[in-house]
Amino acid sequence: MKKFITLISLIAILISSVLIISSGCGGNELPGVEEITEETTGKGDENKSAKGDEKVTTEEVVEVDYDNAKYGAEYTIYMPQYIPSGKETIVKATVKNTSDFTWNAGGPNPVRLGYHLDKVTPGSTQFDGAGRGELLHNVKPGESVDVFIPMSAPDEPGYYNVNFDMVIEGILWFSYSKEVPTHTRVRVYFGP
Repeated sequence: MKKFITLISLIAILISSVLIISSGCGGNELPGVEEITEETTGKGDENKSAKGDEKVTTEEVVEVDYDNAKYGAEYTIYMPQYIPSGKETIVKATVKNTSDFTWNAGGPNPVRLGYHLDKVTPGSTQFDGAGRGELLHNVKPGESVDVFIPMSAPDEPGYYNVNFDMVIEGILWFSYSKEVPTHTRVRVYFGP
């Protein structure tokens, strides 16, 4: 009888743990993070259920004629206004595909979320951030997906404009296409 009660207690603890973990312990908000929505995104509340620990799914690569494609994206960025030196921060973005083609999550030229940094000081040079946010699955036109992008502070502290931009690896950044601007800018302080 004692073993039976112990077994029931262990099962109850296991079920409680699973329920707490699956509830996300507090919803979709990230602590200390401000929501920044690009004006062109509309609602910005679509499909925000992805968690940062999900793995990219393996899907069939969709053929795309990138020379004749229309590039577009709408962004909602959840980002702190300060990132300490020497620390990597994970930034969450909800990105809507406003292109006329499916964004491939895999294959030789996957679509990812990247960023460029420009120091706010006049005459400063721009550089590409090393972090890339991978898509969890292929994203069809009109669909939205949550993307988590690792971001590290640059060596020189100060205010920077962070320009988020989709990139087709090995082909082009969306903002370099001949279409209207397809990136969004956020000002952040990096430093001690």
